[in-house]
Amino acid sequence: IMKAIYALLKADPVMTDVVFHDRPFSLEQDKLPSIDVDILDAQPEQLSKSVHAYEVAVAVTVQAADDLALDKSSAEIADPLVASIHALLMQDRTLGGLCAQINPAGRRQRRADMDGSLRAVESLWSIKYACEANDIRKTAR
Repeated sequence: IMKAIYALLKADPVMTDVVFHDRPFSLEQDKLPSIDVDILDAQPEQLSKSVHAYEVAVAVTVQAADDLALDKSSAEIADPLVASIHALLMQDRTLGGLCAQINPAGRRQRRADMDGSLRAVESLWSIKYACEANDIRKTAR
């Protein structure tokens, strides 16, 4: 599922050079804006002896720094990326059949440096899927 989200965002021409997977939150400002895809939490529930259901909390974090050369704030840089991520993930809420559904689960923002020029916006997503009890790589139907 994470690979599918990463591939979906990476395929977008606007985001292709700024999407990362498994990258630490602290980034050098010359590599901004950036989009990081990461799993926050997974809550398993056993439906039967052969099937587990999972609800996964996924954070898609957009980090942006104020661009004084373009006279743009980090909010002006990050917000269009967050809107694009939302549109892409809502196009196919099953990620090609990999999950039961994707739902937006909120948004939070924070300042990531002392002078306030680096802003991070996290788009939180809830993804539900079922997998075989003995192999989480196999989707249960």
